[in-house]
Amino acid sequence: MAVKVQIDASEVEALMRRYPDKMLKLTKKSMRSAASESAKIIRRAGNPRFASLVGYKVASGKLSGDLSAAVGYFRSRQQKKKKKSDVDDWFKAYWSEYGTLENRYAGHRFQRQRAARSRHFRGGIMPRLLYEGCKSDAVDAYLRKLEKEMVKNFEKEFKK
Repeated sequence: MAVKVQIDASEVEALMRRYPDKMLKLTKKSMRSAASESAKIIRRAGNPRFASLVGYKVASGKLSGDLSAAVGYFRSRQQKKKKKSDVDDWFKAYWSEYGTLENRYAGHRFQRQRAARSRHFRGGIMPRLLYEGCKSDAVDAYLRKLEKEMVKNFEKEFKK
C-alpha cells in the first residue's frame, strides 16, 4: 500500500555530470522533504489508529542510478504480541482499506484469491478506501513540494 514515484534525471543532466555527488545528495534531500509532506496528507486522511504505520522511503538504484520515493503504509516493528491470535496492525489497516471476504474492493488487485473454504462466507469488513481517495492528492503534493524544494536547495548550494 505505497505509492511509488520515480524521477527522471535527464532534466538536470549537465549539472549531474559536473557535480554528481552533490546533485544526488540535494535531490535525495528534496525527495525526503516532499515525501514527508505526502505522508502527512495520507496520515490526515486515514484512520488515526494506523497513523504510526504511514511513512516514506527514498532510495537510489546502485546500478541504474534511478531515484525513487515510496509513501504509504509500511510494516513497523511491533511490540511483542500478547496472544498468538494478535494480528499485526498493518494487516488491520489493509483490511480496513480494501475489505475482507465478500466485501473485498473489486478495484484492487489482490495477490491471492479468496480461499476456497471461505467462498460461502457472507459479510466481512467493508472497504473504507481512505488511502485510495487521498492517493492523487499525495502525489500532487509530492510533485509540488519536490519542485519547490529542489529549486530552494539548488539555489542555496550553487549561489555560493
